[in-house]
Amino acid sequence: MVVYKKINSIDELQSLYRKSLSIPETIGMHSLDNTIMADIKSFLGVMNLDYNKPVKIVTESEKYIKSIFDVGENIKAEDIE
Repeated sequence: MVVYKKINSIDELQSLYRKSLSIPETIGMHSLDNTIMADIKSFLGVMNLDYNKPVKIVTESEKYIKSIFDVGENIKAEDIE
């Protein structure tokens, strides 16, 4: 599954990170062009992304996707340029 999010604060980023820690599946956070791909469970890794733009969250965990619905701004795939 892929969801697109606009992260607007460090608190939102920390929330995504904290929620990921209880999920056994891999969770990736990618730049839109996939030039930067980080494991969301690596807080230092996700600090390399540009949060002035939306990011992709990639995982097979439906539980995680549901848990982050209210974190950040949800962006529809068709709205991504």
